[in-house]
Amino acid sequence: MISSYEQRQTALRQRTIEMFGLPGDLCTDPACRRRGRCLSAAPQAPDCLRLLDAAGQTFYRRVLRTCQWADDDPLHFLSHYIGAIDDPYLALVGEIVRRAQPRGHWLHASLPWWYKLSRKSGRRPVSLQAAATFPARCY
Repeated sequence: MISSYEQRQTALRQRTIEMFGLPGDLCTDPACRRRGRCLSAAPQAPDCLRLLDAAGQTFYRRVLRTCQWADDDPLHFLSHYIGAIDDPYLALVGEIVRRAQPRGHWLHASLPWWYKLSRKSGRRPVSLQAAATFPARCY
């Protein structure tokens, strides 16, 4: 029996790789290709991660570490998310963490609300390219 923590970690790995446009048609797992979602439960990383170049894999690991931090302490993350309107990296992390939560979790309602509010203040839409080129910050 897997714990809820392990389930969330697996979901974070899956939702993070999906932000890179995988599995799509490239994944070797036919179930992932059929569903259009990552279904890998590999403890290290999804199998299709090897399809990314070295820079993509490094960025995946950086995003995953930040997502794990945000998942471990969502209230602390939310305070950074609200305060960093100009940070596309945190917007990306917020979207991944929100999608990894079970239905009915409070992040499903709160993050889109804060995202919409911050869009009025000038936050750009969630973009993998913008997040990758944004300078790294300490959160």
